[in-house]
Amino acid sequence: GGAGPLHGVALAEELGIAEVICPPIPGAYSALGLVGSNLKRDYVRTVYTTSSKAEPGALEAAFRSMEREGSAMLDRARVLPERRRFERTVDARYERQSYELSVSAPQSEIDAAAIAGIADAFHELHRQTYGHDNHTEPVHFVSLRVTAIGEIPPLTLNQETAKAGTDPVKARRSVWFRATGAVEAAVLDRARMPADYAAEGPAVIESLESTILVPPGWTARMDQRGYIWLTRSVSQNEGATR
Repeated sequence: GGAGPLHGVALAEELGIAEVICPPIPGAYSALGLVGSNLKRDYVRTVYTTSSKAEPGALEAAFRSMEREGSAMLDRARVLPERRRFERTVDARYERQSYELSVSAPQSEIDAAAIAGIADAFHELHRQTYGHDNHTEPVHFVSLRVTAIGEIPPLTLNQETAKAGTDPVKARRSVWFRATGAVEAAVLDRARMPADYAAEGPAVIESLESTILVPPGWTARMDQRGYIWLTRSVSQNEGATR
């Protein structure tokens, strides 16, 4: 979010990371992520049966009923048919267990072979998750799930940069850093930074919804798409490597 560019370099230094990317309008990034995320809704039916007793027709009917609900939701959302998909899963466990594992189910019509395949997949997932499995233990199907997904075209997020030759420096002020104490730093307006403009730290880059802090030993460069790249100086990188 908006506070990320303010603390990004400090976190990168703790983790030994030599590069931080500040996207356009970071203060609205979570909202943009929501707008650009696929539309998704989950539907669930309790079945409470075992793999040995489950009726293929009943399971298939339950899956298809949920898929119809999902299709109606995607109709209301005006998602084109070619951008729709459905994922089937089964919440399964061994009898007398308290928690389930979610196992993928085939999208084709459920038959006896598909049920056996779901049970086998549960045994394997149980082994991967808990380190053991038991093929002699009945597999308990607790719930069937369908996830209806409407795929949203990906966002292309760019921000226009200032014209070449524009001076983004609007002031200078004293800024305190743990490593150096108070030092004079340039204060820049992000909206006035041309493409390929580089600001050596210490510097502060201000925008409407965020502030980028560039400590000593780091450089901030605006790229052609409006993203600011914070990178360590060569001496800083060598120190991180050692």
